[in-house]
Amino acid sequence: EKKPEEFKIQCLADIKALFPTGSNPFYAGYGNRVNDVCAYQAVGIPIVRIFTINYKGELKHELTQTFQSTYSHMSVLVDQVFPPAQCEPSDEFSQSVYWR
Repeated sequence: EKKPEEFKIQCLADIKALFPTGSNPFYAGYGNRVNDVCAYQAVGIPIVRIFTINYKGELKHELTQTFQSTYSHMSVLVDQVFPPAQCEPSDEFSQSVYWR
């Protein structure tokens, strides 16, 4: 019996392990199978931020099962769904430190 979610869970867990303990680098999950939903939940992505994509490119919200959207419509909602990126420069990786 194939269990593709086990492979995906392990891959995502390996990525998550690269980040500090207690943090979660994954904010939302987009997949095209039920197995993807299981994998995303296993690494701590809340069901409210998991979407399934059908063969027509339509998105279904896993929590409500009623909300449907498209990729192009998600671009309109991106600021409401996702947190703003914090892009503050780090002195640790500045040009002057790099070229020493």
